[in-house]
Amino acid sequence: RDFVEMQHGINPLDGAEILVLLGSLLERCDRFDEAIVSNEIAVKFFAEALGSDHLLTAEVKHRLGMIRFKLGEYDRATPHLRESLLVRRQKLGDKHHQTEDTIKTLARTYAAIGDSEMALTYFKEIMRKDRSVSKDMDGEADLLLRLGKLHLEQSEFGEALVCLRDSLKVQRQGGPERDEFKLGDTLQCMGSALLDLKQYQEARITLLSALKVLEATDENDSEELLSTLFLLGRVNEEED
Repeated sequence: RDFVEMQHGINPLDGAEILVLLGSLLERCDRFDEAIVSNEIAVKFFAEALGSDHLLTAEVKHRLGMIRFKLGEYDRATPHLRESLLVRRQKLGDKHHQTEDTIKTLARTYAAIGDSEMALTYFKEIMRKDRSVSKDMDGEADLLLRLGKLHLEQSEFGEALVCLRDSLKVQRQGGPERDEFKLGDTLQCMGSALLDLKQYQEARITLLSALKVLEATDENDSEELLSTLFLLGRVNEEED
């Protein structure tokens, strides 16, 4: 801080702007630890010069959250993102793209931590905002698939099935460019939900479709195939 303030009479606000630029350059060079330090000091400068509830302070906190998310430091990313979201909601409103960016990152962060309840809260908010106007079909399908999986973890099988069917519908609109592995994964999750809802015939048909798709993909993931076969075995047991 003393170094920045001493350089040619630079005040904390100018120093913060320089540090944000430096942090961005360091991040591009994959020097993430240094980028974090640079941005953390910038947050202190902005908070002192403009206030902790200023949008520039919130912007740098969002950046810090994103960097820690990339590093897999999800527990440490969460406080930055929550503080940023609080300011962005107050200053910009819920529908502003910056607010939505922070909501999306928080949803992904909580999902990565394994906090299904909080992840669901934020994913639901995203879907309420985006689904009716979304032009990013792949992004929408991913959100719906994530939301469906979170409902499965919460044993909310009906809600899961609705999200998964919507995701499948969006994916199939993607034509030949669609991700077949994701399609198979979605079908497998649907089969699991149908099984728990005791809709055995539809579960069998869906899981057989999942198996066919997964076997044909380049990934040919043995774990996914085994999971699908296991679910089919459960269907057979329940029907017997």
